[in-house]
Amino acid sequence: MSGESVMTTQRIAVPNNSARKAHVPRSPRWLVAGAAFLSTLLALPVNAAVAIPDVPLQTGNAVPPNIMFILDDSGSMAFTTMPDSVPATTPVNIATEAFTRNTVYYNPTINYQPWNNDGTRFPLTPATAAWSDTDLGSGGTISLTGSTRRFHVPNIGITDLADARQYTRYELTGTSSARSCTLNAANNWVCANISGFSWTASDGTPINRNIAEEWQNFATWYSYHRTRMKAAKAGASEAFSGLSNDLRVGYRTIWNRNNFDIPVTSNDGLFENAGASTNRETWFNRLFAAEGSNGTPLRNALNDTGLYFERTDANGPWGPESGSDQLACRQNFAILTTDGFWNGGTPSGIGNQDGTAGPTITGPDGASFTYAPVPPFTDGNSTTLADVAMRYWKNDLRPGAGGLENIVPTSNADPAFWQHMVTFALSIGAQGTLDPQTALPGIQAGTTPWPTPGANRVENIDDLWHAAINGHGTFVAADNPQVFADGLRRALAAIVERTGSSSNAAVNSVSVGSDTRVFRAIFQAGQWNGNVFAFRITNTGISSTPQWAAADGIPAPATRQIFTSVNNAGRAFVWGSLNTAQQAALNNNPAILDYLRGVTSGEERNGGTFRNRNSLLGDIINSSPAFVKDNNTLFVGANDGMLHAFNANTGAEVFAFVPEGINWNDLATLSDPDYIHRWFVDGAVTVTTRTQTTGRNILVGALGRGGKGLYALDVTTPSGFSASDVEWQVGGSDNDMGFILGQPIIVKLNNGKTGVIVGNGINSTSEKAALFIYDIEDGSLIKKINTGAGSPSASNGLSSPSGWDENSDGTTDFVYAGDLQGNVWKFDISGNGVGSWNVAGTPSGPLFVARDASNNRQPITAAPNIALDPLSFERWVFVGTGRFLSSGDLSNTDPQSLYGLIDNDAAITGRAQLMERKLVVSTGTARGFEVAGALDPSKKGWYLDLLTPPGATREGERVVSNMVVIGRVLLSPTAIPSDDPCEPGGRGFLNAMDAFTGASTESAFFDVNGNGIFGDDNIGTGASTVPIGSLDMGVGMLSSPTVLSTLGGGGGGGGCPSGMVAAPGSSGGTATVCVPLSALLGRISWREVIGD
Repeated sequence: MSGESVMTTQRIAVPNNSARKAHVPRSPRWLVAGAAFLSTLLALPVNAAVAIPDVPLQTGNAVPPNIMFILDDSGSMAFTTMPDSVPATTPVNIATEAFTRNTVYYNPTINYQPWNNDGTRFPLTPATAAWSDTDLGSGGTISLTGSTRRFHVPNIGITDLADARQYTRYELTGTSSARSCTLNAANNWVCANISGFSWTASDGTPINRNIAEEWQNFATWYSYHRTRMKAAKAGASEAFSGLSNDLRVGYRTIWNRNNFDIPVTSNDGLFENAGASTNRETWFNRLFAAEGSNGTPLRNALNDTGLYFERTDANGPWGPESGSDQLACRQNFAILTTDGFWNGGTPSGIGNQDGTAGPTITGPDGASFTYAPVPPFTDGNSTTLADVAMRYWKNDLRPGAGGLENIVPTSNADPAFWQHMVTFALSIGAQGTLDPQTALPGIQAGTTPWPTPGANRVENIDDLWHAAINGHGTFVAADNPQVFADGLRRALAAIVERTGSSSNAAVNSVSVGSDTRVFRAIFQAGQWNGNVFAFRITNTGISSTPQWAAADGIPAPATRQIFTSVNNAGRAFVWGSLNTAQQAALNNNPAILDYLRGVTSGEERNGGTFRNRNSLLGDIINSSPAFVKDNNTLFVGANDGMLHAFNANTGAEVFAFVPEGINWNDLATLSDPDYIHRWFVDGAVTVTTRTQTTGRNILVGALGRGGKGLYALDVTTPSGFSASDVEWQVGGSDNDMGFILGQPIIVKLNNGKTGVIVGNGINSTSEKAALFIYDIEDGSLIKKINTGAGSPSASNGLSSPSGWDENSDGTTDFVYAGDLQGNVWKFDISGNGVGSWNVAGTPSGPLFVARDASNNRQPITAAPNIALDPLSFERWVFVGTGRFLSSGDLSNTDPQSLYGLIDNDAAITGRAQLMERKLVVSTGTARGFEVAGALDPSKKGWYLDLLTPPGATREGERVVSNMVVIGRVLLSPTAIPSDDPCEPGGRGFLNAMDAFTGASTESAFFDVNGNGIFGDDNIGTGASTVPIGSLDMGVGMLSSPTVLSTLGGGGGGGGCPSGMVAAPGSSGGTATVCVPLSALLGRISWREVIGD
């Protein structure tokens, strides 16, 4: 949408013709940011509030990945020490009883918990009956109180962990007695009785225990954490208990004991919710039953898992489907854990995989890949663990004629679009010769060679890291159980992130900055980055090469101009300007604020603890770029918590603003390595012209899914923006205020003020549909008109409004908007006094209620379009139905419709008062409307059900983006969500019909064949031939179209001679098609054409 909001009063008549061109760059992880996609998932029943998902609908429902967890069950896993050689202390050796040396030993600063059996923990064991088995949480017990139990804790300020004098020994000497001891000059322990214990946890939390409580904590450690195996079970059970039920998880050990392959024939293999006899319960039972013995055949274990992922049968990892019905986009992950150095078990057919070029693999849209043996992957060694990982990454696991299409989602971490195995690796206690934190740059540059591994060599831990690099996973060298548990949790989080989307490239609605430039916003799922690109427009279409990318124009953190508001007052976005509640929401950590400003030194890749970012610009999903010609600036909201202002010529960020009304607690999670997507500044942006607000440009933004409310800024001079330019904000304290997903409109009102008008959106407390009108000067509420339609048991909300100036005096007289219950409302605000403003009609009520042929209500989420018939001068209201808000909408195929309604100030009681119109012919990518003459004078408009001919098939086609009227032509974009989990982008049509008859235009409006001749593009045969009036533009589900003048173009293959329509779509591109504008228009601007 344009940054300027005006009423639709421009009336343009055009002849009929055009040419289609598609600009569809393919980029596997960039996704649509659909401003016209008013939500993120779809159809809940009318009687339920809208469930707003955390991730955008455009990403589709992710296909559950396959995860194979491989546990080391070698003999060393039963050890009670870690690492293998515990570093000693002097002058007396306390190493095995000090957690700083023996990292598996009791650490009193940890509150130990029994194993997490998927939400239900194993029982606490008393100190008199702790589990004695080194592997199991069952069997024989032992009384710990029969002998003294010791543990050594480093003193505060310790300078040498090897100096026993810098420790305090604590002794539990009986069920109710304890001592603390220090080492004297003669190296003897001097002890004193104590009555309790005080510790400080790693996060600074104080811990106070009496003797009985310390005994219980010690007993819990002894029963469930005392050995490497027990610690591994504790970490794995915590990590996997947190997994959602939409993943497929298997279990193996390196000795193939008690394996549990992904149970694809049971509930599709899903790791479903806890319960008896479920896949999840079976997985946990196998985990807790593991026991350690024998050597460490890691290479065979990983190779066996790779072979498993090569299976093609219905019982294998691609099942339960068979053959071509198996999901080609399913991803496969192996998580390999070990405490030691591999030995024995040499897999056959491996060789030097990372030192040998791979086969050429082809994929979608002409993509191809051939592995080249280059750093950091290659080495000169053969049949290593790294070679096994590379074997199953670089080769297509499902090749050939009977294989699967290569459409696996990619990421920055893993570019493989073919079926392959990703390897994650965790070392429990053992360290290699290389430090992953410091050695990686040299390995990447080829200056540091990979060490040569061999049976039982320390270099094998380097090989484990090498396997993770070759397998495009991650590696954790855990020197204590807590690091192992955290590493496993992060590996699972990385898998969830990578599989968070099965979608490919997509694009936001375009915004036009002049006759020659278009702006487009996109986002990257999983990484949750965003970008805005500027493309030049010519009469042949939109350039494929951007002039600039906004992500490249973010200034250094210290120089960025970022602002916020505190108690409605503008402030600089710096720590000292925030109030205590805002600081608390950011965990009282100034480093989080620095991170949000763009400081990267605290990211994990740089040795910190914050989430790594590939870009400082967050994902832009439902906030379309708004161009302001007055100051040559582009404004857009992002889910990094900020509204951004960019110089339209260069893409450089001019300033940013963090609204006070977003969820600041969620804002802090942006720095979390396990970040799960949240909504922040996700709503539409509107900016006034300097005629609407004399001499000033006022920006009004909705928070969208990020919060309930609006904010306003004075953006007259973006380069000089300061805290004083923060104007006002309104929030969700009003029970009728919901999440505003529609575009605010800014209009002159009949009471002399300039107003901001919005529908109240979804999920208000009252669940009613209401219209809000605010004073743009101070944000004060001028008028709220509650329609009364809706309740908590019948959820409702008012969608995007459109205004109409009835008497052409420059003020808005009527406002139209639809709601989720299918009501089309007309609000009369024509009086000079606000007391008369109300729902129009006598009695007041909806102008129309959209219902399908079965009398089911049809939701309305796009703004109505209002126009005058240039012949009869009747006022028409055009409405499309459908929603794309919650997950059920992806598969919903309830019939939706287009409506043309004559507003003669009387309610339209139903379809019986309208003329039925139809789509009559389809080739799959082109369709035609029935040919008909003038509307029956007894009818008050028309309706057309979006059903595919010839059989009136319900495909789920709907209108969720705004329509455009050009003269007598109604342009309506539609969306058909995909039910293919591997191709979630869907498709849609751009429809051109006679707005005032609901039938076909007189001749074709689209120049489909590109010959520059308008009128020869038809569909059908014989007497059934009709003009092409509906096109699948080839770019997925469509957002609102943009109409552009291209006067001077050549036609006949030389471009569009007078005009074009640009339609952005969910598959990643913007398609253009020539249309005939020049006959009556002369040179026009985009805003004049689609002025709402």
